Amino acid sequence: MIHITSFVILLPYFIADVASRSISLSGYLFMLLSMGFQMGYLFLLPIVYRQGEMSQMYPIMRGMGALLVPLFSVWIYDESLSLVGWVGVSCIVLGLFAISGFMKKQRGASVSFRGIIPALMVGLCITGYVMTDKMVLQSLSPMSIIELSNIAYVIVLSPAVSVCNGSCAVVTSGSDSRNRHCVWYNARYFLT
Repeated sequence: MIHITSFVILLPYFIADVASRSISLSGYLFMLLSMGFQMGYLFLLPIVYRQGEMSQMYPIMRGMGALLVPLFSVWIYDESLSLVGWVGVSCIVLGLFAISGFMKKQRGASVSFRGIIPALMVGLCITGYVMTDKMVLQSLSPMSIIELSNIAYVIVLSPAVSVCNGSCAVVTSGSDSRNRHCVWYNARYFLT
């Protein structure tokens, strides 16, 4: 719901921003690429949480982004990071993986390896949109980049909302079988 509200509020600003700029073809292609990464992220996220524990998967997804963004920034954008910076990045990444339980198996608990591949794919999507948005910033304002992600989210979420005729957002009890089916259908839509 927040993305739809934000989409509606920011759309006039986005349109004015795009209209007031001279955006090259590569700028538009980077915008589409950013939206593609955002859409992949939104589509894969429920799959990750269905297949693995949130406490394990979330740090893996974010840890991968925290690791790959500096690596790719040095390689692709010719940026540099001091030794202290690399030590800091390493500590953050190791800390995220450590709290996920990936590095240390707790007594009686194990890491859900089934969710690791989708979690790594989400990490790649995070890395992708962060890296791409650096290029998009040459064509759009930061506020318009937020709207760009909202547009991507609305595109991904629209089929699920339209199947339910918008009623899924207000389901508070299981008494209405139409709404219960609708919620089940949405979960199936995003999780299969």
